[in-house]
Amino acid sequence: MAPLLDIKGSLDPSKQPSSRARVVGLLEAVRQDKEIDAILKWEDEDKIQKTVEKGGEKIRHYAAQYTIPHNQDDIAEYLEDIFTSALLVYATTCFDPTDTSSSEIKLDFFLMHLLTSSLAVRTYLPYLPLPQAVLLLRAHCTSAIHYYISRGRPIMDIKRLQEYTPQSTIFKDQSWDELKRLATSPKVELHVSKVIRALYIASQMYPKGEHASLWRQAAVLTLDQMLGLGKDWSQQAEGFQQAWQEPL
Repeated sequence: MAPLLDIKGSLDPSKQPSSRARVVGLLEAVRQDKEIDAILKWEDEDKIQKTVEKGGEKIRHYAAQYTIPHNQDDIAEYLEDIFTSALLVYATTCFDPTDTSSSEIKLDFFLMHLLTSSLAVRTYLPYLPLPQAVLLLRAHCTSAIHYYISRGRPIMDIKRLQEYTPQSTIFKDQSWDELKRLATSPKVELHVSKVIRALYIASQMYPKGEHASLWRQAAVLTLDQMLGLGKDWSQQAEGFQQAWQEPL
């Protein structure tokens, strides 16, 4: 099986065009691609593996479009893109697309890891030579495409995240310090703490911009669902309508 990412191409500065594709734009193109409909079915048990087996060519096609200039000044820009796309694919795909009035929310276990792994990318980048830094960023994008397809390509509904009101009043209008305290209490599941940490660090790195308010909003949503309501992570592939017909 061919690798999902052209490693040699990523390491060769002469092969890098000046494209400025962004991860969210690529994911939206993936969602609109009708040829991907046949790759995955609701009935497939191991959707992660099935996506690689049947959709490897599509993953490679879209991953190849995420080209990063071999310029140190561009690395920070693309790291922000990685963080922002991870925020959106994690926190805006959790709403029931079949019923816009539904309060049912399912936070995906796999898409969550795109967010937490963004911190690992941030940690490694300063210590990597430029070609390897480019490769790491492109590898994260490739993982995002892979996971997004495996989850059934759920709709990213930014408006519903913006308008989200916590059902537990304890999380409403809380400061970051209080949200962090709640996220590190003894009964909190480890992944929840990791998510809040990633969102907080990102909010300090990127306090301005189009999605600046969503770092904290995603933290409130996560704590409200996982701590306030006692929910668990979803592994149901929320892009399929059948996922919303079954209990979490």
